[in-house]
Amino acid sequence: MPARSEGLGCVRSSNLRVQLMYIFLSIVQDKARYTREMAGYVPPPGEGKRKQKKDPNAPKRALSAFFFFCGERRGEVKAQNPAFGLGDIAKELGKQWEKVGDKAKYEKMAAEDKKRFEREMAAYNKGECTCRVCWIGAWSRPMLLMLQRFLGGSSGGSSAKKSKVEVSDDESEEDSD
Repeated sequence: MPARSEGLGCVRSSNLRVQLMYIFLSIVQDKARYTREMAGYVPPPGEGKRKQKKDPNAPKRALSAFFFFCGERRGEVKAQNPAFGLGDIAKELGKQWEKVGDKAKYEKMAAEDKKRFEREMAAYNKGECTCRVCWIGAWSRPMLLMLQRFLGGSSGGSSAKKSKVEVSDDESEEDSD
C-alpha cells in the first residue's frame, strides 16, 4: 500500500494528478469566496480614499516669483558650476534668491501668470477648453470632413489613403466655388 504524503511530496504520478486537481479546485473556490465577500465590502471611514487623478486638460498652475527667477538664472548657475547636480543647483538658486534686492520684476511676472491662470481656470470651469488641441477654430471644415471619412471608412490602409485623397480633391472643388 502506498504511503500517504502531505502536499506535493514524493507521490506516484496518478496521485499527483488528483492532488493537483484538488489544489486547483481549492484555488478556484477561494477566488469565488473572495469575490463574494468583496462585493459587499465597504471600507471604514477615512480608509480607502485614493488621490483624485488630475485632469490633463486642466490649466497649469501659476508660477511663483522664485520659479521665474530660477528659470532665468538656472542656465547661468549650471554654466558656472558644471559639476553641480540638480539639488546643488537648487540650493545655489535659493541662496541667490535671498540676496536679490529687487524682486519686483519677478513678482510682476508672477502676478501676470496668476491672472492667466485665473482666466484659464474660469474658462475651464465653464466647460470651455482653452488648449490648442480642443480649440474649435483649429479644426477647419476640410479637416473635419477628412476625419469623418477616415474614421467612417474601412480599416484597410489603402482605403484610408484613398479617403484622404478624396478629401483633398473635395477641398479644391470647394475652394473653386
